[in-house]
Amino acid sequence: MKKISIYAAIILFIGISFVAWEFYTLNDQFNNDHHYYKVDFSYENAKPFDVGFIEDSTGNTKYFIVLGQTSDHKLCIRYGRKVSLINKAEFSRKRFLSDGTEIQGTHRWVSELFNNKEIWKEHLSVISQNQIDELSKNSIVYYYTRSLENDEYPDNLILIPESLLFIIGLFTNFFVISTLVGKIKYHYHKIGVLLIYLFILVIAYLVAWFFSMSSVSILFLIYLSKNLFTFFPMYWLIQWINKEFKYMDFGKKELIKFLLVISFALLIELIGGNICNYLYFNFFNFNGGTFYEFGSFSNVLGWFKFWIYFAVANFMSNLTIYIIALRKKEKIFKIQKSEGTLASSTLASIQSRINPHFLYNALNSIASLARTEPKKTEDMALELARFYGQCTDKSAAPLISLRDELSILGSYLKIEKIRFGDRLQVSLPTDDDVMNNLVPSFTLQPLVENAIKYGYDTAENVINIRITAETKDGSFILRIYDSGPPFSESMHSGYGLNSIAKKLKVLFPDRHSISYHNEPEKCVEIVFTNSIKGFAELKSS
Repeated sequence: MKKISIYAAIILFIGISFVAWEFYTLNDQFNNDHHYYKVDFSYENAKPFDVGFIEDSTGNTKYFIVLGQTSDHKLCIRYGRKVSLINKAEFSRKRFLSDGTEIQGTHRWVSELFNNKEIWKEHLSVISQNQIDELSKNSIVYYYTRSLENDEYPDNLILIPESLLFIIGLFTNFFVISTLVGKIKYHYHKIGVLLIYLFILVIAYLVAWFFSMSSVSILFLIYLSKNLFTFFPMYWLIQWINKEFKYMDFGKKELIKFLLVISFALLIELIGGNICNYLYFNFFNFNGGTFYEFGSFSNVLGWFKFWIYFAVANFMSNLTIYIIALRKKEKIFKIQKSEGTLASSTLASIQSRINPHFLYNALNSIASLARTEPKKTEDMALELARFYGQCTDKSAAPLISLRDELSILGSYLKIEKIRFGDRLQVSLPTDDDVMNNLVPSFTLQPLVENAIKYGYDTAENVINIRITAETKDGSFILRIYDSGPPFSESMHSGYGLNSIAKKLKVLFPDRHSISYHNEPEKCVEIVFTNSIKGFAELKSS
């Protein structure tokens, strides 16, 4: 998580730096750009702080600022002293609408001249209406007035950079679309991909329409072509990164994605922007225009900065989704941990009840042999001590291999052998292929104990018990056969069998079955479904 924080800080620092720079330029523009636009020069149109440029027939130029009007209907002006600061090319620079129609916009360079207090002469001059008319006839006058004075803005005006709104808007769209499409792709992959392609087409169309304000103009078609050749490769690039760096650390992968996205965008703006400029301004003969510059870097890298905002917003969206996923995993882990603790407690409770249940029966057997067969009583007590040591081992795992389970069962059978002698005949599985399958500990002992109790063959005076184990169709099957009378239809399980059923329910929920059969042979059958996968999961946990 520490690395992710470092990578996130790097990417967010880049994004915040651009936003801060734009906020600075926005404030600078608000305070210093007076939004001058070109109008006709006349006494009636003149207002304080207007700026005029006079170019005579010989090409000489002078400029002035209007300070106000006198009582005798003359303009009070102040001339500028540094003619070298004037870029005459700005006078005739043209701007166009999407259909090629020339438009007039604001001129920042006029504001820069106005704000330079050192270039204006201290001496005041006046100019009459007749002089204004004469200048208009004999010279070329470029006259600029303000669209809105700074003191006309409301006092509580809050300036918000468009980049901040752009990032917030992109982040919201990325997050919502990624979440919705991700869920759709999870269930219907092809439909999800189709929706993404459709979304890219819609966005390409809307962006082209927004900047061209038309859907039939040449500019719209140029924009649309550029968008399609940019947006789709950008999407494919991101998908390739997600695939190739799938198993990489999230923070490192996102940093690589961020750098590749902005590098690709820089390449697109350099190549694609120049191609579009050539098509619009040269190939289609809209010469001299500057209103649309597809690859311009004049305004803080021009269009390229929006790709940086795109990369930042994409990272923020991915980071948010990643954090939400981590929260969900943490919640699931806590639930699983709680359930695991509950399962362990339940198993301990079951085991603590099984042990006294068996101990009670064993002690009864020892008491019955004490007077008649003291040697057997001693051997039985020692075997009972060994077996009960295994039963009370708190470090024992809830799942053990069949091999270990048969070893525990062997200790128990030694006790019962002392009690029943040759009348107890037991056959155990020996196939190595099944010995590593996992089973709940102390599963066989209660079942064999029950088989000894109800498996007596009165005709042969023996108790025959046979245990088999096999794997079939991915399931692991245990069967415990005995030679006793068939199970009755109204059979009620004792505590030992009920405890096994509860233990299986805790350790193998919905992945086991336990049943009682009389045909073709009497047996208790336990089936562990999906045994290989289920056992691997339980073992790893």
